[in-house]
Amino acid sequence: MLVPRLGTVVAVLSLALVLVAGPGTASARASADSAVVPWMEFELGTIGAERLNPPRASRALAHLSVAMHLAALSGESGRDEAVAGAASVVARFLHPGQAGRIDALVAQLADPGSGAFARGRLVGQLVVVRALRASVVRQYRIAAEGLVTFPGVFPSCTFRR
Repeated sequence: MLVPRLGTVVAVLSLALVLVAGPGTASARASADSAVVPWMEFELGTIGAERLNPPRASRALAHLSVAMHLAALSGESGRDEAVAGAASVVARFLHPGQAGRIDALVAQLADPGSGAFARGRLVGQLVVVRALRASVVRQYRIAAEGLVTFPGVFPSCTFRR
């Protein structure tokens, strides 16, 4: 009996997806990535600079990706601003020491005063709250007195563990 290898199955499914999707979907995807790429480059660079271990690095990339994806789905108008809003909140949560770089990236990519940016920030805040509820992420932001804080996200909110 022949058992297909996982790599072969993945390759065949990927090829089928490309053939079904066609060229129109690829070009639409490329234009939608315009605001995502700088944030992923920021995150990968920060992961390397802070020398995060693989589990923390993968969680950071996952939370940032989910926030940007949900922000992009939140509305057609101002998609790039919404993605920047969500990514800035999650990145600031994961890397509070990088606030200056995050602010510079926001200024370069979006209008912080726009409604879409505010919508994206809300999506980012929801992703941060969801991440904090998962016990595996609490290690990021637990203060010495046992409080989980939200600097720059929810300035007056503090939760007991």
